[in-house]
Amino acid sequence: MRMPSPKSAADHRHPHDIRLKLRDMSQLFNSMDPSPFIEKDLDADAEEFIVSWAQEFPSDSTIRLKVYLEQWPADDPQDLIKTAVRNYFAHRARITNLEFKALLKQGRSSLFIGLGFLSVCLVL
Repeated sequence: MRMPSPKSAADHRHPHDIRLKLRDMSQLFNSMDPSPFIEKDLDADAEEFIVSWAQEFPSDSTIRLKVYLEQWPADDPQDLIKTAVRNYFAHRARITNLEFKALLKQGRSSLFIGLGFLSVCLVL
């Protein structure tokens, strides 16, 4: 995997590109995952690469992932890759949202316990 040429993170006018150059399509997906491609997990290195570059850009900017393959399969993989990457990150967003809600719930519980303890200590 090669690093994309960074564009100005302050420029909101145009989409930002993340370029991923691979030998073949299997580098993008987790080889241990038996699911079909559109449901497969991304390879950990590919995911880390994409996420780390996406975090370099402003959160409200448009980001395009461009995948370049040295070995092009017989069937055009463009739609397959697009669907698989979207499915993966949509699933990851749902999981992260659920984890965040659970963390907020735990935080509220801890706050109420702490306030209760503090009020008892102040009364005594």
